[in-house]
This record gives sequence, structure tokens and C-alpha cells, in this order.
Amino acid sequence: MKWLISAWGDPSGWKEVEYHYKGESIKSANHLGLVQKVENPNETLIMVGDSLAYPSVVGKDVKTYDSLREKLENYIKEQYFEKFQIKSAKLVILPGGKGTYFWRRSQEYLAIEGESKDLKFVALWNFIQLLERNLKEIFEEEYLEVIFDASHGWNFVPIMVYQALGLVLEIISFFGVDITFKMIASEPFVDENTPLNVVEIEEKKIPIGVYRYKAKEGTTYVSSLGLLDKRFSSLKGQLGKFIKKEYQNLIVKDIPLIIGAFYNGLPLAVKTFHTPTNRIKPLIDKLFEVYYNGITLSVEGNKTSIRRALCFHPYTEVLLVSYLYNLLTEALSDSYFLERKEVSLKELRDFACKLFAKDEKKLIAITKELGDCEGRTKGEIASVVEKLLNEGKSLNCWKRLKELIEGEEENESNVEAKKDKAKKESIAERNFLAHAGLSRAEIELKYSPAGKDIFIRYNPNRLEQIKTWVLKGLTEIE
Repeated sequence: MKWLISAWGDPSGWKEVEYHYKGESIKSANHLGLVQKVENPNETLIMVGDSLAYPSVVGKDVKTYDSLREKLENYIKEQYFEKFQIKSAKLVILPGGKGTYFWRRSQEYLAIEGESKDLKFVALWNFIQLLERNLKEIFEEEYLEVIFDASHGWNFVPIMVYQALGLVLEIISFFGVDITFKMIASEPFVDENTPLNVVEIEEKKIPIGVYRYKAKEGTTYVSSLGLLDKRFSSLKGQLGKFIKKEYQNLIVKDIPLIIGAFYNGLPLAVKTFHTPTNRIKPLIDKLFEVYYNGITLSVEGNKTSIRRALCFHPYTEVLLVSYLYNLLTEALSDSYFLERKEVSLKELRDFACKLFAKDEKKLIAITKELGDCEGRTKGEIASVVEKLLNEGKSLNCWKRLKELIEGEEENESNVEAKKDKAKKESIAERNFLAHAGLSRAEIELKYSPAGKDIFIRYNPNRLEQIKTWVLKGLTEIE
């Protein structure tokens, strides 16, 4: 699988010249068609800012932002795809940077009010959707090559696109996909008679990466949209009403727990706090819908004005990355396993070995508790259960492993026990993280003689405490 991604600025000012790339050449005002011919990518994405939406491009009658994006896409495809010999490509219209633009070609202006950083979140979501469209093929091949053309784009645009792309690629790599990343760019334009080479700036294997951020405590996804214009405060209320109506039986704030589960190497937490992507996607779609509904525009004379009443908070990134982790977990897992509340120790072990195969450090702790993927080594939990069964202890219902080994919990009603409670919680937290989230005090087991299976889950009474531990080590995103 191969992707070609390019950030564009204003193509109207590009001049025709002879480009050379890997032994092939083209006479054009842009080299992307040449790169397509040589590389033959499966997907080509062109990222363009809405800062090209001048009056002569989008017309005087444009009233909605959706209409503006559609007209801008049509303009670029009709004016430049054939001219640049581009076979096919998906256009992504990004929120342009705040400021006033002047188009010398037609003596027109464009003014944008809003946050420039919104561009990153739109790019990030588009890369996740690109992955989702190609997920089956990528995991079948276990290989992805990404070519990023950094030749064009205004100042921060290629940088933010590069950052969003890198974030997605590092997480994909964690899930076992071998990724080669290449950055290309054309040599600086001299004149129309001087040929230019398209050169490789960087080539590297993408290392595995784990995301390390969390939302601030108490954050709701309603606050993922900041208010820039008080007149549009009702829009955030729409998002709040949607969450209340559609997510009555789902705690939305628990969606990012999967980030901490991967960061800390906790396979049972991944299973426990996995949220189906088909439950998260409507929330993301609504978030973007409300954001775009908060964009107003006007075309008067020789000036287009775009005003964004809302802006994305960094919490949006946490939500999008949560979706990505759940998406990749589903791609490597059996849906029946993820849906069931009861899972066997063997199933959890196989699940963990798939998800954490590339992170040797975390896998050492996991396999110590659960055993190796081939089942040659039982692991600590299975060995303890076998010993208990040999001693005649009953395991026909859910029981905490700590209680099975040490007897019933001590009565914490006395004063001394209460004094030690904080200390005990601190020790319990350390044990939980040190034992891959499989500490004896937090897990419950039961044994099925018929199938000779050991089933495992977290103690339901400890789940709220476990949630705080799962997020340990993550940094609050600002």
C-alpha cells in the first residue's frame, strides 16, 4: 500500500518548467503528476486551505461553507488536474490560517477570522479516515509506504500536516505495520528554462509510538469546541443535547481510557475500556458538523470573508486518537471477543500478544503474568490457579485472586485499617502498573471444569479506581 500526500498553496502562481524525478521528466507547473506516474500510489491526497476561496473562484452566490468547499474543489480539479497531468486525487479542504490574503492575479481579497490551529485537527481526522478506507489491505500486506510532498503550502501548513501525519503513522506502526516514510520536494524555481529536480529530503522507517496525552479532568466533549463569537453559543448546546440523547448508556468521558491502556501496557484494560468505533464516530461527526455550522461567510465586491465562530480545543485530538486506537484494536481482534464480558485467560493472552507484539518491554511484563503466545509457558496467573485447584479450592464463581491466596479481605472498619488505607492504595497502584494491570488485588477469576478454561475480569467494585490508574503517566493536553 502506498500513499502520496501533498500540501498545496496557491497553484495559480506556479510557472511551467521541466521537472525530473527518478529518471522520468515532465513539462508542467507542478510535479505531482510526474510523481504519480513514477510511484503509482494507491491513494493521493492533496491538502488545500480554504484561503483560495476568492470571489472569482467560489462565485458571488455562495452562502454556506459546504457550498464553498464544493466550489473550491471543483475549481482546483477543473483548472489544474489535467494541466498538471494528475490522474486522480482526493482533495481535502483545510481551514485556512487567520489573516487577510491578496490575490494579485485578480486583485481580490480574502479575510479569515478564527484559529489557525484548527487545520491540524481537520488534517488528523482525514488521515484517520484515509487509514480506515485502506485498513484491510494495509493489515494484509503489513506494509505502508507514505510519500509526503512538502514543496508547497503557506508557512505553517505543511508543518502541521506533517505533524498530524506523523502522529497517525507512529500509532499504526505500533500495531505491527512496517512503514516507510519519504519526504520529497522540488528544487527552488529559477526560471522557466532551468529544469528542476524533485529530490528526496528524508527517508526513514517509522518507529512505534504511543500517544501520551489525556484531557483535563472533568472535560466533556462539549468543551472540545471553544466559542469565538458569543452569538453562536447555541451551537455548543446542540452538541451537548446530542451527547445527552445519544449516549445515555455510554460514559463519553471513558472513551480515552484506551489511550492510557496502551501507554501503560494493560491488555485487560484495553479489552475492558474498548469502545466500538461505530459508537464514537457519530460523536466525531457531530463535533465537526457543529464546527462547520459555526462558519459564516460573505462575498461582497472583490472580497470574501470567512468567519469561524467556534474553534477546536486540544481535547478534540484526544477524541480522534481514541477513535484511532479503537479502530486498530478492532482490526487485529475478533469482534466477538471484544463484545463479550467474559473472556478466558488464553484469549486475553493471544489478544495481548497481537496488540503489543512490537513493544518488547511491555510484552515482557504481560507475558510474565499471562504466559507466552504459543502457550508453552503458563504465566503467573495460570500457575497460581492450578495450585489452588490442586489444593481443592473452589473457583466456580468470580473471586478475587488476592482473596483466594490470602483469605478474605481484612475488615477496614477499625481506625488503624483506615489510617493505612491511603498507603495501601498507593501500593495497589504500583502493583497494578507493575503487573500489566493484572495485579492479584484487582482481577477476579473463575474456572470452568467443562472447558478447563480460566476466565478473567476486573473486580467491578474497583473499576472507578482502576480508571484513574489506567491514565497514570499521561500528560494533560493544553
